[in-house]
Amino acid sequence: AAGELARIFDCHACVVCGVGEVRMIAGTAGVDRLTAADLVVAAQTLEHGKAAGRHVSGGSLTDWRFHPVCGVAGTLAAVGLARSDGMQPVDPERLSLLENLLDQVALALARARLESAGRENVVLRERDALRSALLGSIGSDVRPHLNSIAAGLRTLQRAGGGDAEVLHEVAGETAKLTGFIDNLADLDLAQNQDPVIVGAVAIDLYRRTVTLGGEPVKLTPKEFAV
Repeated sequence: AAGELARIFDCHACVVCGVGEVRMIAGTAGVDRLTAADLVVAAQTLEHGKAAGRHVSGGSLTDWRFHPVCGVAGTLAAVGLARSDGMQPVDPERLSLLENLLDQVALALARARLESAGRENVVLRERDALRSALLGSIGSDVRPHLNSIAAGLRTLQRAGGGDAEVLHEVAGETAKLTGFIDNLADLDLAQNQDPVIVGAVAIDLYRRTVTLGGEPVKLTPKEFAV
């Protein structure tokens, strides 16, 4: 996005984002960092959703002019434009073109966030699958051994062998452990059916729906799987 904007408007370009800690995520050749003053002005754009910087406001602090990239959930990022000669990077008659291009950047950022949320969702599902496998293993592998121990203790108690007090204590602890194992094995992981929330994106795995800022997002089955 930064490279395309720089080519169209013949200027330097960068993209910044962040809440609290503003950072540059993209920049054209020669733009590898922003000054603290640049970031302060960029933060104004991110916070208020309005252009800020040179020729607008805060121009004494920075050579950049930052424009908001707005989506359904608010300001997603800010695009900074600057010229080496200090002139306005975008002529007034080309501002509508810039606004259209920023809308395209907003769509790209929103889709990137959806894809990122989808990848995180895959990780969560794999984690839950591993947890289910472990719990199933506990139920099938550990419980039989505990049952054997309990049966052996009952045999000893009926035969009157060993220290009765010790056998009684061991039997009680075995019963407690068996209860813990039963509770773990019977956990219903499907009860946690709350949507996965990533920023303004909500992914409901069980109803197979995705919303962005409360508005439904139409995805194909392949896109939802991603």
